Amino acid sequence: MLGAGGQLVGQDETSERRTDVPVVTLGHQIDIEKALEVDPTLVLVDELIGPPEAIEALKQAGADVVTVPPVWTLADVPQRVAALADSVGASDDVAAQLGSALAVSDPAPASTSPRVAFLYLRGPSAVYLLGGSETGADALIKAAGGIDVGSDIGLKGFVPLTAEALIEADPDIVLVMTEGLASVGGVDGLVKLPGVAQTDAGMQGRVIAVDDRVLLSFGARAPSLVAALREIFGSVERE
Repeated sequence: MLGAGGQLVGQDETSERRTDVPVVTLGHQIDIEKALEVDPTLVLVDELIGPPEAIEALKQAGADVVTVPPVWTLADVPQRVAALADSVGASDDVAAQLGSALAVSDPAPASTSPRVAFLYLRGPSAVYLLGGSETGADALIKAAGGIDVGSDIGLKGFVPLTAEALIEADPDIVLVMTEGLASVGGVDGLVKLPGVAQTDAGMQGRVIAVDDRVLLSFGARAPSLVAALREIFGSVERE
């Protein structure tokens, strides 16, 4: 989108995959051997990428390592686009056009807006978290026309899932990452977690699973994700 696709020699695993470009990360960690094999001259990272020794090795190999601003909400996207454009030599006009294209405005909340709970799940590690404000998920839910229940009941960040909190929040919809849902045994396993079966979402089986690489990446696919969620949320109205 910035006209620099031909310069791409390596990608992280959360990117929209190009089959002709090798993946050089595992999660937020750089696989230094794979990264060095593609001989990059410019490496774009954010504050989550590591480990530090891998970044230092890339610098020692002659790569220019540029840290771009993090993206935690949809409002942060234009700032990152501008930084990326500057790094690859794209014009300010192109950056502004792309930033505008990726911008998503929040619809006005309504009393009938569905209440949505974002659950971060990692079954093998017994990690079950309920998202609140300042998680990124709250901004995504709001942009799609829903009410983030964690934020609505006063939670901040991610907190351990409890039956009491989820029953109090009473979501109409549960939003999860695909791999997280699989890690607890799918929808059948999800409704066995604390409080889920007692919510309207659990009783009605309203669970939305989104690819882990897309849900909170706030990249080029964010507008289409918001549009899809808006359509789903629009079909669920509170009484």
